[in-house]
Amino acid sequence: MPITEFDARELLGDEGLVIIILDGERYMLRITSREKLILTKPTREEEAKFVGPD
Repeated sequence: MPITEFDARELLGDEGLVIIILDGERYMLRITSREKLILTKPTREEEAKFVGPD
């Protein structure tokens, strides 16, 4: 069975950023200024932008 491929620019859209959830944990996948992909855990401030106020 072939592995699914995605074009990173299409996947990340104009913002160059997507949130990926694994087992309830959020991660940010983004394109850096050096045109590399990086996967990080969002800071509390970044997290608040995505989930809104409690």
